[in-house]
Parts: sequence; C-alpha cells; structure tokens
Amino acid sequence: MTNMDTSLPSVYNGYDLMGKQKLPNGMNPLKRLQPIHKHIIALHLQGMKNRDIQSFLSQAGAEYTVVRISHIITDPLSRQVIDTFNDQVDQDLKTLEIQAVDVLKDAMTNGSMDQKLRGADKILRANGRFADKTTSAETAEDVIARVLELASQSMETVKEVVRTRPKMIDITPDREATD
Repeated sequence: MTNMDTSLPSVYNGYDLMGKQKLPNGMNPLKRLQPIHKHIIALHLQGMKNRDIQSFLSQAGAEYTVVRISHIITDPLSRQVIDTFNDQVDQDLKTLEIQAVDVLKDAMTNGSMDQKLRGADKILRANGRFADKTTSAETAEDVIARVLELASQSMETVKEVVRTRPKMIDITPDREATD
C-alpha cells in the first residue's frame, strides 16, 4: 500500500473542518486546481456569470452545475488565485493613474485652451468638486410615487370636468308656438 498525502493546502488552515474534510458550504475542498478549475476561474475573471460559464462548459462537453461552479469559484484555493489576479489589476490601474495624471499635467501646461478646460473639468469631477451632470437612476419607490402623483392629478382633472358639465338644454318645441 502506498501512503497517500491527504493533507490540504495551507490556504485551508483558517477553516474549522472538524475532521470532516468539508468546507462550511458542505463541499469537499479542492486539493489542487485542475485545468478545468483554472478554466472556470478564467471565465469568472472575464466577467461571465456562473450560468453563462455552465452553458459554455456544457457546449464543450463538460457537465458542471451552476452550484458546483459557484463552489469552485468560492473555494479558498480559487479565491487565492482570484485575489492575486485582482491585486495585480489594482497595481496596473495605479500605474495607469500615474500616467493619466502626467497626461493631464502636460495638457494643462502645453495644450490649447480647450484641452486645458477639459483637463480641469476631469480633475474637478474626479475629486468630487464638480457635480456630475448625469442623474442617478430612479428607484422603484420614486417611480411609484411619480405614477401615484400623475394618477392623482388625472383624477382631479376628471372631477373638474364632471363638476363643470353643462346642464342639459331643453330642446322640446313649445306647444303654444305651434297654434
């Protein structure tokens, strides 16, 4: 008999597996990332929803449920990969921010008046010193309140029409006039 290593990666040290070798979500922890797991993580990082990942995989002949895909993505071993990727993206964005500031400085110093004004506008908006022209989306409560207000105004208009209805005109001929 061979001795199989049943120990889990160190990423699971913070979990209370209580000797059951199961995660709190009831799933077995991943001992290592298989190529299919890496593929699922890559699709997740591209912004695909679990349902879309499941559809994509089923077209390729791999049968994974949406729940299983969710468990793979939320597994601490997968989260470690996802967090590392997100940290790298954050670093890249910080580098781009520095370059963007340099471009703005150059435009503000050496550019035309139009470029200077646009640069100043971008800086003021980014710092929250200048109100953005876009309005926030209405909530369901806002829409309902607006509909009720319109309905109330419509009812008032109908009541006015009913109150000011002209009286009936008697158009029957007079009998005296026919004699």
